[in-house]
Amino acid sequence: MCLILHALGGGDAMRAALDPDNLRAAWKGNPHGAGIAYKAIGPGSRVRIVRGLMSAADLVAAARALARSVRPYEVAVHLRYATHGANDETMTHPFPTAWGALVHNGILRGPGLVARGAESDTAAAARIVGRMDAVDASLLIGAAWLNGSRVLLMRHGARSLRVGRWVRGVVDGLTLSQSYSLPMLVAPAPASAASGKGASASASGKGGASVPWWETEEAAGCATAADAAAIERAASDALLADARHAGRRGRRGELDAMGGWDAPRS
Repeated sequence: MCLILHALGGGDAMRAALDPDNLRAAWKGNPHGAGIAYKAIGPGSRVRIVRGLMSAADLVAAARALARSVRPYEVAVHLRYATHGANDETMTHPFPTAWGALVHNGILRGPGLVARGAESDTAAAARIVGRMDAVDASLLIGAAWLNGSRVLLMRHGARSLRVGRWVRGVVDGLTLSQSYSLPMLVAPAPASAASGKGASASASGKGGASVPWWETEEAAGCATAADAAAIERAASDALLADARHAGRRGRRGELDAMGGWDAPRS
């Protein structure tokens, strides 16, 4: 089902995300490629990506080199378990976009999200939203395609956007997309969650402290009628731009051919 380790701020979170033993353990259950998106400290820092059909040893070597030479401030490590699309390096995460990188755990589906050839669902999403504004992309993914997934949009020179129910790590700054691949890194659920009251269940349904569904101020009001209209326009523009980019004529009628668009309801 894949795994994402998102570490922000360096220190213990970064050490946990890049720890060789943690990476080897995670790779065993997610062996179909891996990658790392990272940003160094400093204003205007750009997102960099290393990815491919890595063995566990390859991934550990890449993490060690990164920690030694770059000293990143933020990393997203993705380990893939292939469920859709080809099992080759072009389908490994993170996917490069105009604004940075897209990383995903789960299955995306919804109106207009149509894979081409051997594309995975994530590759199709990255192709469509990769030229959109990143906040618009997070709204579109969250409102129309999320399907219980967890998605990270890491942006050049700006705060990353997380969508979906992520799981808090045992150290500050560490967040995981699910709790069962590396349970030793998952923060225990509050007592109120264990009794069925208060905090929500984790993404995996197996305990752990869950973070909010929307983690960005920009996305907080996505269900309002005004935002629904804005999301619909952004989706239409993205799908039309993707159609033009592929050499087809961009017509709004093509949206109906691709399954139409159901605006989110308030």
